Amino acid sequence: MRCGLVSDQGELLVHRTRPTLAHRGPEAVIADIAALIREVLQEGGRRVAGVGMASPGPLNPKTGVVLRTPNLRWNNVPLKDKLEQALGLPTTVDNDSQMTAYGEWWKGAAQGYSHVLCLTLGTGVGGGVLINGRIYHGYSGSAGHIGHLIVEPGGARCGCGAVGCLEAYASATAIARRARERLAEGRKSVIIRCAGNLESLTSYNVYQAALDGDTLALEIFAEVGHYLALALTSAIPLFDPQVVVISGQAAEAGDFIFKPLRKRLGELLKLRPAVPVLPSTLGDDAGIIGAAGVVFLGGRPSID
Repeated sequence: MRCGLVSDQGELLVHRTRPTLAHRGPEAVIADIAALIREVLQEGGRRVAGVGMASPGPLNPKTGVVLRTPNLRWNNVPLKDKLEQALGLPTTVDNDSQMTAYGEWWKGAAQGYSHVLCLTLGTGVGGGVLINGRIYHGYSGSAGHIGHLIVEPGGARCGCGAVGCLEAYASATAIARRARERLAEGRKSVIIRCAGNLESLTSYNVYQAALDGDTLALEIFAEVGHYLALALTSAIPLFDPQVVVISGQAAEAGDFIFKPLRKRLGELLKLRPAVPVLPSTLGDDAGIIGAAGVVFLGGRPSID
């Protein structure tokens, strides 16, 4: 979990992190969130306009109830109400990927664009959509879950329960899993030297190996670019964005992903002008800045 004190100009003034330790359940995690916010408020010493919360979803952005989170394993948790009771501050709760998109639009890579599509490659694959500079939530509040587009029918099982989702192929978790699978099959690679052993292997170890020119690492990142291009080939005609921003842990692999992604997207996407695909400029801070932006800019800018 990450917490920050953000000015009305989008400056991150104080920043703190703490392990989520989700296995303890929502009550313990929410208590830690409230404690972390109090810590940041105490250090910042400023009067605040409110609390903006970026949470995994699906969730209801109007009520602030987290409906279901495959990675946290929360179901129908009234996050907004619990934080307001604990802190005595007005609180907004929205999807973390939507808040990342909003942060990139307000102060990041998507500044100056009105129509934005953002993908976040972390534990899962999140997505956020802005139309005319306003967050698009859809009917149930869960629009933008691009990570659950099917890119490989009958493929790997996703945390959501479906098979073949983009999340099962392009998340940081998936990158590490695919590396373990290939190594277990006998592929030779310096990835294992970077990781030490299969159990502790992470996507960052794959990145380290790619920097060394490792064939398997480069192959895995090229596959990530391929699957992202497949998803964007469907998403871009649907949402018609001016720009696509890709953020999150895995996106820090840079051109190892972006080069094959842009190449494959150019091959697949026809009958429309090319759409720039840009890396995030706010990194892990985008969700914090986006959530603060929603508070400062006068409530949730939503299209129903």
